Amino acid sequence: MGANHKPYELERMAIVTRAIKAPNPLDVTIGYPGWGLQNETLAYMPLPKSINDDPAAWKSEYRGDSLPKKSGVFIVNLQGILPYNQSELRVAELCYLPEKGRWLAVPVGYEVIAWMGFPRPYVN
Repeated sequence: MGANHKPYELERMAIVTRAIKAPNPLDVTIGYPGWGLQNETLAYMPLPKSINDDPAAWKSEYRGDSLPKKSGVFIVNLQGILPYNQSELRVAELCYLPEKGRWLAVPVGYEVIAWMGFPRPYVN
């Protein structure tokens, strides 16, 4: 962050690194950077582009990639079918449980078509 940000940047969803209390002193999540100014926001970066715009950045079982082997929270690309057979892609964060072989809390009408890990938190 800093004086060089554009005014709208703090109002758009982003990947946000926050300083929180133990046991995990740094937290990386998807949120609004401007809302976190009181919550110890350390840094933020734009959300990744969708799999259509940047396919090399994503893993997808539709391209033959294996699903995650460890449970955890991932950045996902969701595809939803809207009325009149229109499709929508959006980026979100979801938890994956490999022992159940499924993503948790996928919104109704959407499916996970791709995923990636969160970037490592910034450390001093």
